[in-house]
Amino acid sequence: MASYYAIIDQEFGTSKKTGSEMITLTLLDLETREEYRSYIDSSMQNFELWAEIITQPERGFVVTGLKQKRSYGRYTHEILNADCEPLIVADYPNIKKMETKLRSSWAKTDFEATPFGRLFE
Repeated sequence: MASYYAIIDQEFGTSKKTGSEMITLTLLDLETREEYRSYIDSSMQNFELWAEIITQPERGFVVTGLKQKRSYGRYTHEILNADCEPLIVADYPNIKKMETKLRSSWAKTDFEATPFGRLFE
Protein backbone atom coordinates (compact mmCIF):
# COMPACT_ATOMS: atom_id res chain seq x y z
CA MET A 1 0.00 0.00 0.00
CA ALA A 2 1.32 3.45 -0.90
CA SER A 3 2.12 5.89 1.86
CA TYR A 4 1.15 9.53 1.67
CA TYR A 5 3.23 12.27 3.24
CA ALA A 6 2.40 15.91 3.97
CA ILE A 7 5.37 18.24 3.57
CA ILE A 8 5.05 20.58 6.56
CA ASP A 9 8.36 22.45 6.42
CA GLN A 10 11.21 23.33 4.08
CA GLU A 11 14.44 24.55 5.65
CA PHE A 12 17.21 25.96 3.48
CA GLY A 13 20.84 25.47 4.45
CA THR A 14 24.24 24.18 3.37
CA SER A 15 25.19 20.52 3.11
CA LYS A 16 28.01 19.55 5.48
CA LYS A 17 28.90 16.78 3.07
CA THR A 18 29.09 18.66 -0.26
CA GLY A 19 29.06 22.35 0.71
CA SER A 20 26.15 22.89 -1.70
CA GLU A 21 22.73 24.38 -1.04
CA MET A 22 20.50 21.84 0.68
CA ILE A 23 16.80 21.79 1.51
CA THR A 24 15.65 19.76 4.49
CA LEU A 25 12.03 18.68 4.14
CA THR A 26 9.96 17.69 7.16
CA LEU A 27 7.14 15.32 6.25
CA LEU A 28 4.32 13.64 8.18
CA ASP A 29 3.04 10.19 7.27
CA LEU A 30 -0.73 10.72 6.96
CA GLU A 31 -1.54 7.23 8.23
CA THR A 32 0.94 6.71 11.08
CA ARG A 33 1.53 10.41 11.87
CA GLU A 34 5.26 9.71 12.08
CA GLU A 35 7.62 12.55 11.23
CA TYR A 36 10.29 12.07 8.57
CA ARG A 37 13.06 14.11 7.01
CA SER A 38 14.35 14.17 3.45
CA TYR A 39 17.44 16.01 2.27
CA ILE A 40 17.62 17.51 -1.22
CA ASP A 41 21.13 18.60 -2.19
CA SER A 42 21.55 20.99 -5.14
CA SER A 43 24.71 19.18 -6.26
CA MET A 44 22.92 15.84 -6.60
CA GLN A 45 20.81 14.56 -9.48
CA ASN A 46 17.71 14.26 -7.28
CA PHE A 47 17.43 18.06 -7.10
CA GLU A 48 15.48 18.18 -10.37
CA LEU A 49 12.98 15.56 -9.13
CA TRP A 50 11.89 17.96 -6.38
CA ALA A 51 11.99 21.22 -8.37
CA GLU A 52 8.23 21.83 -8.37
CA ILE A 53 8.06 21.45 -4.58
CA ILE A 54 11.24 23.21 -3.47
CA THR A 55 10.64 26.26 -5.65
CA GLN A 56 7.34 26.88 -3.81
CA PRO A 57 8.20 26.59 -0.09
CA GLU A 58 5.10 28.56 0.96
CA ARG A 59 2.79 25.90 -0.51
CA GLY A 60 1.74 22.68 1.22
CA PHE A 61 2.10 19.42 -0.68
CA VAL A 62 0.97 15.85 -0.11
CA VAL A 63 3.17 13.38 -1.94
CA THR A 64 3.54 9.65 -2.49
CA GLY A 65 6.11 7.43 -4.18
CA LEU A 66 8.76 7.82 -1.46
CA LYS A 67 10.67 5.06 0.31
CA GLN A 68 12.20 4.94 3.75
CA LYS A 69 15.97 4.95 3.96
CA ARG A 70 18.13 3.40 6.64
CA SER A 71 19.82 6.03 8.77
CA TYR A 72 22.37 3.61 10.30
CA GLY A 73 22.06 5.45 13.61
CA ARG A 74 23.26 8.77 12.18
CA TYR A 75 19.93 10.51 12.69
CA THR A 76 17.42 10.74 15.53
CA HIS A 77 14.49 10.65 13.08
CA GLU A 78 13.33 8.57 10.13
CA ILE A 79 14.58 9.41 6.64
CA LEU A 80 12.78 9.30 3.29
CA ASN A 81 15.00 8.72 0.29
CA ALA A 82 15.26 11.92 -1.76
CA ASP A 83 16.30 9.88 -4.80
CA CYS A 84 12.69 8.72 -5.20
CA GLU A 85 10.54 10.79 -7.52
CA PRO A 86 7.71 12.39 -5.53
CA LEU A 87 4.23 12.24 -6.99
CA ILE A 88 2.16 15.24 -5.87
CA VAL A 89 -1.37 14.13 -5.00
CA ALA A 90 -2.56 17.35 -3.33
CA ASP A 91 -1.40 20.95 -3.24
CA TYR A 92 -2.46 23.69 -0.80
CA PRO A 93 -1.82 27.45 -1.07
CA ASN A 94 -0.39 27.74 2.46
CA ILE A 95 1.89 25.17 4.13
CA LYS A 96 1.12 26.28 7.71
CA LYS A 97 -2.66 26.29 7.18
CA MET A 98 -2.41 22.80 5.67
CA GLU A 99 -0.51 21.54 8.74
CA THR A 100 -2.95 23.20 11.14
CA LYS A 101 -5.94 21.67 9.33
CA LEU A 102 -4.28 18.24 9.33
CA ARG A 103 -3.42 18.32 13.05
CA SER A 104 -6.91 19.64 13.92
CA SER A 105 -8.47 16.77 12.01
CA TRP A 106 -6.30 14.28 13.90
CA ALA A 107 -7.17 15.89 17.24
CA LYS A 108 -10.89 15.66 16.43
CA THR A 109 -10.55 12.00 15.41
CA ASP A 110 -8.59 11.22 18.59
CA PHE A 111 -11.16 13.00 20.76
CA GLU A 112 -14.07 11.17 19.12
CA ALA A 113 -12.36 7.85 19.91
CA THR A 114 -12.34 8.56 23.67
CA PRO A 115 -15.24 7.54 25.94
CA PHE A 116 -16.03 11.21 26.55
CA GLY A 117 -15.86 12.03 22.85
CA ARG A 118 -18.30 9.20 22.05
CA LEU A 119 -20.93 10.95 24.19
CA PHE A 120 -21.18 13.60 21.46
CA GLU A 121 -21.94 11.20 18.59
